[in-house]
Amino acid sequence: MSWLERIFGSGKRQDAFMPEAKDFWESIAEETRARILQSVWCVRCKKPTGVPMVNYSGKLEEKDLILTGKCGHCGGKVTRLVEGE
Repeated sequence: MSWLERIFGSGKRQDAFMPEAKDFWESIAEETRARILQSVWCVRCKKPTGVPMVNYSGKLEEKDLILTGKCGHCGGKVTRLVEGE
């Protein structure tokens, strides 16, 4: 278990990641993945930066990774774009 999983729990739904999206996500350094998961905006609770994303899944659209999950504070739906090359 990585330190990222120890901090956030398993967090991701492995079965909900497309294979290409999983490869893209895992190619990003753990520290960067942690920052990405900690910097989402939730329209429901309107927390400033630092809202964690939990129970997330991922898919690729063209060269970009779309992470969709829940706000770690209120459970609202959150989405994060990770741009590809």
